[in-house]
Amino acid sequence: IIWIGSLMGTVFLLAGYYFWRQGWDHWQTMVFSTLAFSRMSLALAMRSERDSLFSPRFFTNPPMLWAVVVTLALQLAVIYLPWLQGVFHTQALSNLELILCLAISTLGLWAVEAQKLFLQMGPHRKQA
Repeated sequence: IIWIGSLMGTVFLLAGYYFWRQGWDHWQTMVFSTLAFSRMSLALAMRSERDSLFSPRFFTNPPMLWAVVVTLALQLAVIYLPWLQGVFHTQALSNLELILCLAISTLGLWAVEAQKLFLQMGPHRKQA
């Protein structure tokens, strides 16, 4: 929890600073979206301590998958529906900005997957 939280906190701060320095008017919406998307990817990655997200067991938890799909749809609504933009003070993102947010938000997922791989391959793994 500490290392993933620290990693993601650092990533969000650096991404926010980068978006701001680039002069993007939507930088706050981009940081907000990156944070929301990262929560979804981390939820998927952390559903098992050992099994990879990319294992055949991916579809064994339908409620989790539906929660991610619904959350993704709600986040996109907050970004793109004008009446929700007013409530949440967001702005519509371009395709490039959205793709960048989605890509950055997966860094935690890749870190968790790397940790699983390391624990499975390392000398300290549990013997069956």
